[in-house]
Amino acid sequence: MMIKKVISTRKWTKVRRIVQFSIISLFLSPLFIVAVEGDNFFFGSLGSSTFFGIVLSDPYAALQVTLASKKMNLAYLSGALIIFLFYFVLKGRVFCSWVCPVNTLLEFTEKLRKYFKAPDKIYNRHLKKYLAAAILLLSFLVGVPVFELFSPIGFTMRNALFTFGFGIWIIAAIILFELLISKRGWCRYFCPLGGFYQSLEKQECLK
Repeated sequence: MMIKKVISTRKWTKVRRIVQFSIISLFLSPLFIVAVEGDNFFFGSLGSSTFFGIVLSDPYAALQVTLASKKMNLAYLSGALIIFLFYFVLKGRVFCSWVCPVNTLLEFTEKLRKYFKAPDKIYNRHLKKYLAAAILLLSFLVGVPVFELFSPIGFTMRNALFTFGFGIWIIAAIILFELLISKRGWCRYFCPLGGFYQSLEKQECLK
Protein backbone atom coordinates (compact mmCIF):
# COMPACT_ATOMS: atom_id res chain seq x y z
CA MET A 1 0.00 0.00 0.00
CA MET A 2 2.84 2.36 0.93
CA ILE A 3 4.67 1.61 -2.35
CA LYS A 4 1.53 2.45 -4.35
CA LYS A 5 1.20 5.72 -2.46
CA VAL A 6 4.83 6.65 -3.21
CA ILE A 7 4.39 5.83 -6.90
CA SER A 8 1.18 7.87 -7.03
CA THR A 9 2.90 10.83 -5.33
CA ARG A 10 5.77 10.69 -7.83
CA LYS A 11 3.35 10.64 -10.76
CA TRP A 12 1.52 13.70 -9.44
CA THR A 13 4.85 15.45 -8.86
CA LYS A 14 5.80 14.86 -12.49
CA VAL A 15 2.44 16.18 -13.66
CA ARG A 16 2.84 19.22 -11.42
CA ARG A 17 6.31 19.88 -12.81
CA ILE A 18 4.93 19.75 -16.36
CA VAL A 19 2.20 22.23 -15.42
CA GLN A 20 4.67 24.53 -13.64
CA PHE A 21 7.08 24.75 -16.56
CA SER A 22 4.24 24.93 -19.10
CA ILE A 23 2.92 28.02 -17.31
CA ILE A 24 6.38 29.60 -17.23
CA SER A 25 6.73 28.84 -20.95
CA LEU A 26 3.35 30.45 -21.58
CA PHE A 27 4.47 33.70 -19.96
CA LEU A 28 7.71 33.60 -21.93
CA SER A 29 5.90 32.86 -25.21
CA PRO A 30 5.76 36.51 -26.40
CA LEU A 31 9.56 36.36 -26.67
CA PHE A 32 9.43 33.54 -29.19
CA ILE A 33 6.00 33.65 -30.82
CA VAL A 34 5.58 36.85 -32.78
CA ALA A 35 2.18 37.57 -34.25
CA VAL A 36 2.25 38.30 -37.96
CA GLU A 37 -1.04 40.14 -37.80
CA GLY A 38 -2.68 41.44 -34.65
CA ASP A 39 -1.65 40.50 -31.12
CA ASN A 40 -0.13 37.33 -29.72
CA PHE A 41 -2.61 34.73 -28.42
CA PHE A 42 -1.22 35.44 -24.95
CA PHE A 43 0.39 38.45 -23.33
CA GLY A 44 0.77 39.66 -19.78
CA SER A 45 1.74 38.53 -16.31
CA LEU A 46 0.22 36.69 -13.37
CA GLY A 47 -1.18 40.04 -12.23
CA SER A 48 -3.08 40.69 -15.45
CA SER A 49 -2.97 39.06 -18.87
CA THR A 50 -4.88 38.54 -22.10
CA PHE A 51 -5.53 35.02 -23.36
CA PHE A 52 -7.13 34.82 -26.82
CA GLY A 53 -8.62 38.24 -26.20
CA ILE A 54 -10.01 37.36 -22.75
CA VAL A 55 -8.74 39.59 -19.95
CA LEU A 56 -7.68 37.60 -16.87
CA SER A 57 -6.66 39.28 -13.63
CA ASP A 58 -5.27 38.12 -10.33
CA PRO A 59 -8.04 38.76 -7.75
CA TYR A 60 -5.63 40.03 -5.09
CA ALA A 61 -3.95 42.43 -7.52
CA ALA A 62 -7.38 43.56 -8.73
CA LEU A 63 -8.46 44.29 -5.15
CA GLN A 64 -5.31 46.33 -4.55
CA VAL A 65 -5.76 48.34 -7.75
CA THR A 66 -9.46 48.93 -7.05
CA LEU A 67 -8.82 50.05 -3.46
CA ALA A 68 -5.85 52.20 -4.48
CA SER A 69 -7.68 53.95 -7.33
CA LYS A 70 -11.06 54.06 -5.55
CA LYS A 71 -12.57 53.16 -8.92
CA MET A 72 -14.11 50.01 -10.36
CA ASN A 73 -13.01 48.75 -13.76
CA LEU A 74 -15.62 46.19 -14.80
CA ALA A 75 -13.44 44.53 -17.44
CA TYR A 76 -10.57 44.17 -14.98
CA LEU A 77 -12.81 42.91 -12.17
CA SER A 78 -14.62 40.49 -14.47
CA GLY A 79 -11.29 38.91 -15.34
CA ALA A 80 -10.49 38.71 -11.63
CA LEU A 81 -13.81 37.01 -10.96
CA ILE A 82 -12.98 34.27 -13.48
CA ILE A 83 -9.69 33.50 -11.72
CA PHE A 84 -11.28 33.79 -8.28
CA LEU A 85 -13.96 31.23 -9.13
CA PHE A 86 -11.33 28.93 -10.63
CA TYR A 87 -9.27 28.87 -7.44
CA PHE A 88 -12.35 28.87 -5.22
CA VAL A 89 -13.47 25.61 -6.82
CA LEU A 90 -10.03 23.97 -7.04
CA LYS A 91 -8.81 25.46 -3.73
CA GLY A 92 -6.32 28.28 -3.37
CA ARG A 93 -3.29 26.09 -2.77
CA VAL A 94 -3.46 25.05 -6.44
CA PHE A 95 -2.00 28.46 -7.23
CA CYS A 96 0.79 28.09 -4.68
CA SER A 97 1.77 24.54 -5.62
CA TRP A 98 1.05 24.42 -9.36
CA VAL A 99 1.23 28.00 -10.69
CA CYS A 100 3.39 30.32 -8.58
CA PRO A 101 6.89 30.66 -10.12
CA VAL A 102 8.40 31.55 -6.74
CA ASN A 103 7.20 28.24 -5.30
CA THR A 104 8.67 26.45 -8.32
CA LEU A 105 12.04 28.12 -7.67
CA LEU A 106 11.97 27.48 -3.92
CA GLU A 107 11.14 23.80 -4.36
CA PHE A 108 14.59 23.42 -5.90
CA THR A 109 16.08 25.64 -3.19
CA GLU A 110 14.56 23.34 -0.57
CA LYS A 111 16.54 20.42 -1.97
CA LEU A 112 19.79 22.26 -1.14
CA ARG A 113 18.94 22.17 2.58
CA LYS A 114 19.49 18.41 2.51
CA TYR A 115 23.23 18.98 2.12
CA PHE A 116 23.81 21.05 5.29
CA LYS A 117 22.24 21.65 8.67
CA ALA A 118 20.20 24.81 8.89
CA PRO A 119 17.64 26.08 11.41
CA ASP A 120 13.94 25.96 10.64
CA LYS A 121 12.41 28.89 12.47
CA ILE A 122 8.65 28.61 12.99
CA TYR A 123 6.31 31.60 12.68
CA ASN A 124 2.56 32.06 13.04
CA ARG A 125 0.92 30.21 10.13
CA HIS A 126 -1.78 32.89 9.97
CA LEU A 127 0.73 35.73 9.60
CA LYS A 128 0.45 35.83 5.82
CA LYS A 129 -3.34 36.30 6.06
CA TYR A 130 -2.80 39.29 8.34
CA LEU A 131 -0.21 40.67 5.92
CA ALA A 132 -2.62 40.21 3.01
CA ALA A 133 -5.30 42.23 4.84
CA ALA A 134 -2.79 44.89 5.92
CA ILE A 135 -1.57 45.36 2.33
CA LEU A 136 -5.12 45.85 1.09
CA LEU A 137 -5.70 48.50 3.75
CA LEU A 138 -2.38 50.18 3.00
CA SER A 139 -3.14 50.19 -0.74
CA PHE A 140 -6.36 52.04 0.00
CA LEU A 141 -4.65 54.56 2.27
CA VAL A 142 -1.65 55.41 0.06
CA GLY A 143 -3.36 55.04 -3.32
CA VAL A 144 -0.84 52.48 -4.64
CA PRO A 145 -1.19 48.68 -5.08
CA VAL A 146 1.50 48.03 -2.46
CA PHE A 147 2.34 44.35 -2.96
CA GLU A 148 2.72 44.80 -6.72
CA LEU A 149 5.65 47.14 -6.03
CA PHE A 150 7.81 44.44 -4.45
CA SER A 151 6.10 41.16 -5.32
CA PRO A 152 8.76 38.47 -5.86
CA ILE A 153 6.21 36.66 -8.04
CA GLY A 154 6.17 39.51 -10.51
CA PHE A 155 9.94 39.99 -10.27
CA THR A 156 10.56 36.29 -10.95
CA MET A 157 8.66 36.47 -14.23
CA ARG A 158 10.23 39.79 -15.24
CA ASN A 159 13.72 38.44 -14.48
CA ALA A 160 12.90 35.39 -16.58
CA LEU A 161 12.24 37.87 -19.39
CA PHE A 162 15.82 39.12 -19.00
CA THR A 163 14.93 42.39 -17.27
CA PHE A 164 17.14 42.07 -14.20
CA GLY A 165 16.90 44.86 -11.66
CA PHE A 166 16.13 45.52 -8.00
CA GLY A 167 13.79 42.51 -7.93
CA ILE A 168 16.71 40.09 -8.19
CA TRP A 169 17.84 41.18 -4.73
CA ILE A 170 14.39 40.52 -3.26
CA ILE A 171 14.40 37.02 -4.75
CA ALA A 172 17.96 36.44 -3.53
CA ALA A 173 16.97 37.56 -0.01
CA ILE A 174 14.04 35.12 0.02
CA ILE A 175 16.26 32.26 -1.17
CA LEU A 176 18.84 32.98 1.56
CA PHE A 177 16.08 33.28 4.17
CA GLU A 178 14.72 29.87 3.16
CA LEU A 179 18.17 28.27 3.01
CA LEU A 180 19.54 29.61 6.27
CA ILE A 181 16.62 30.53 8.54
CA SER A 182 13.24 28.97 7.77
CA LYS A 183 12.37 26.05 5.48
CA ARG A 184 9.70 27.26 3.01
CA GLY A 185 9.39 30.31 5.26
CA TRP A 186 8.23 32.75 2.58
CA CYS A 187 5.46 30.51 1.27
CA ARG A 188 4.33 29.27 4.68
CA TYR A 189 4.39 32.47 6.69
CA PHE A 190 4.92 35.70 4.74
CA CYS A 191 3.53 35.64 1.19
CA PRO A 192 0.46 37.93 1.14
CA LEU A 193 -0.86 36.36 -2.05
CA GLY A 194 -0.61 32.94 -0.45
CA GLY A 195 -2.43 34.38 2.56
CA PHE A 196 -5.21 35.65 0.33
CA TYR A 197 -5.69 32.24 -1.28
CA GLN A 198 -5.35 30.51 2.08
CA SER A 199 -8.33 32.52 3.28
CA LEU A 200 -10.42 30.75 0.62
CA GLU A 201 -10.03 27.43 2.40
CA LYS A 202 -9.31 25.89 5.76
CA GLN A 203 -6.20 24.07 4.61
CA GLU A 204 -2.83 25.73 4.27
CA CYS A 205 -1.95 27.20 0.90
CA LEU A 206 1.02 24.94 0.35
CA LYS A 207 1.48 21.53 -1.12
